[in-house]
Amino acid sequence: MSWSNNRPRANVYGSAWARVRKQWADHHQPDHLCVRCRHPLGPMSSRLHLDHDDHDRSIARGFSHGAPCPWCGVRCNVSAAARKANAIARANRRRRLEW
Repeated sequence: MSWSNNRPRANVYGSAWARVRKQWADHHQPDHLCVRCRHPLGPMSSRLHLDHDDHDRSIARGFSHGAPCPWCGVRCNVSAAARKANAIARANRRRRLEW
């Protein structure tokens, strides 16, 4: 299955996650820090992603950069997701080779 960025966020996370994101957005301040790189987030925008816990997707951790961070250049939330997906793929390849 290939990754598609064309799906609306509501279809990926559902209306419950959209409500949680709105609650977090209502309390956002530009000087709040990214939960991944700890750099300031700046003003609220669609470029900020509500990051969830790596082990339990139902737990919101706070906002992280979805677009490149102005200080370190990393797309924090997207990079974390890619690292996790790559680790899962490597583990699956190892399992197949062990058979």
